[in-house]
Amino acid sequence: MFCPNCGAQNADSDSFCAKCGTELPDVLPEGIPLTKRQVAGMACHYPGCTEPVIGQCPGYKGACLRFYCAIHSVGSYCSVCVDRIAKDAAIEKVHQEYLKAAELAVMERIHQDYLKEAESIWEKRLGCLHLLVGWFFFVLIPSLLIAQGKYFWTCQAIGIVGLILVWATSLKVQQDAINTASIGRPGFREFYAEYAKQRRSTATRKA
Repeated sequence: MFCPNCGAQNADSDSFCAKCGTELPDVLPEGIPLTKRQVAGMACHYPGCTEPVIGQCPGYKGACLRFYCAIHSVGSYCSVCVDRIAKDAAIEKVHQEYLKAAELAVMERIHQDYLKEAESIWEKRLGCLHLLVGWFFFVLIPSLLIAQGKYFWTCQAIGIVGLILVWATSLKVQQDAINTASIGRPGFREFYAEYAKQRRSTATRKA
């Protein structure tokens, strides 16, 4: 038997509600306990519903206390609160989708910024081709035109040392550029390392 005051379920033989102490109604002549539907003011909240009441809604984001039947309820909530829960869930889903789209847009903008900076730094480097061209035009050719006999290899050695110094300076400039670009850009060093790896791989495939 349900308590007409708080809706708690009690044994058919109880005279008072075990939860709130309210006196419980008598049983029908046929011996069937009165249901909440049969007690005045305790019908299902859904208009026109005559189904037996099975509980009282605790409320969603506030008090409710509507009585409900098995048809017009989900779990411990009445259909009104269930609709509110569903609407909030739909709004939250849209919010999460918008949030995800915004995060992707920010990530794409950051990626483009990192990519542009990485390309700028990559252009400052001296590769093997640059060194080979430099050796040919600034070491080999001048040595052939100017140096004679034993001075040829001396000129070659001096020129190669000069190219090595230029190459080392280029590496220093590139590293300084990476350090500067890493300020305020978390993970840029790793990004550039992967970018340089892909560029070298692409150059190798083309070669």
